[in-house]
Amino acid sequence: MTLEYPYSFEISRDAIIARNWTMDAFANLTGFAPAEMSARGWEFLLHPDDRSLLGARIVTLTRGQPDVQEWRALTKSGETLWLRDFCYPLPDDEQSSSIRVFGAVQDITHSKRAEDHSRQLHADLARFGLLSTMGEMASALAHELNQPLTAIFNYTRACLRMMRSGTEDRAEVLHAIEQTAVQAERAAEVIRQLRRSIARREPHRAAVNLNDLVGEAASLDETELKSNSIRLRLDLALELPSVQADRIQIEQVILNLMRNAIEAMASTEAAARELTIRTTALAGATVEIAVSDTGCGLRPHVVEHLFEPFNTSKPGGMGLGLAISRSIIVKHGGQLRVEPNADQGTKFCFTLPAQAGGRDDVSATDRLHCGR
Repeated sequence: MTLEYPYSFEISRDAIIARNWTMDAFANLTGFAPAEMSARGWEFLLHPDDRSLLGARIVTLTRGQPDVQEWRALTKSGETLWLRDFCYPLPDDEQSSSIRVFGAVQDITHSKRAEDHSRQLHADLARFGLLSTMGEMASALAHELNQPLTAIFNYTRACLRMMRSGTEDRAEVLHAIEQTAVQAERAAEVIRQLRRSIARREPHRAAVNLNDLVGEAASLDETELKSNSIRLRLDLALELPSVQADRIQIEQVILNLMRNAIEAMASTEAAARELTIRTTALAGATVEIAVSDTGCGLRPHVVEHLFEPFNTSKPGGMGLGLAISRSIIVKHGGQLRVEPNADQGTKFCFTLPAQAGGRDDVSATDRLHCGR
């Protein structure tokens, strides 16, 4: 159960600085005495990755607008707390340059940790399920291929033995080669059956608005973005042709590219972390989605093998995400590529053919440029 603590403070419209704190609420939570906070200002309580929130908050309040934020506070004992607080500005009078702010702060550390635990549990379960499936497939494949490969080995060894000894019989050698070919075809059929089994599910394709998919993916990754102090910028085309696509598969590609971008910015300074998703209608009835990060970028030798299965630079990574993503896009008649940003980071782009005659308008609540 979380508790709410009331507080108030005063800000100057002119200087845009905080002053005259009554900080009992934060003292109860953080262990710092009100005098300490009054002397040092409240920004020292903020986690370094959340300090960019301070300026935006002050600007919002000086405009007379209420503000709600979730941020991390550093306690006197070194613990990190998650707090949600609501601020409501109330001008002292029309002539005053000061605004008194009233608010309440709530300790949501427990619920945040529960969310993190739940997310990690789901990730572990998904990974376990993938590893189990891959283990079963590998076991079945090894079992099915063992016999034809053993036969191929024995027949080729027999041919070599006869030819080296000079006692080869043309009919026997021909028979061994024929049997080798038969067993090789048997092994190839095992692999074909496995591929048919994997691809058994046909995509369920329908008219899809890619702006909607971007919005859904952004909502699903909202907690991940906040916890990594990443600002999300959506640059969505006002008019975008719809595409014929499997909604779940394309959304999975967007999520995979977003999560790769989040991981790529782990070593980037918090204030510079920005993930941009742009949708564009290209010439030739083609729609493009670009996912850009401000991370460390990719080295050329990494890019060369980036989309190969089981190729990964992540500790514990499977190296399947980008390979599967490219396979999905190719099956939809599109392309997936990667290129460096002009200034910093990496951009992944994929294209899809637009639906003939299909053009969707972005709803009134969407905007060309919106930051989160």
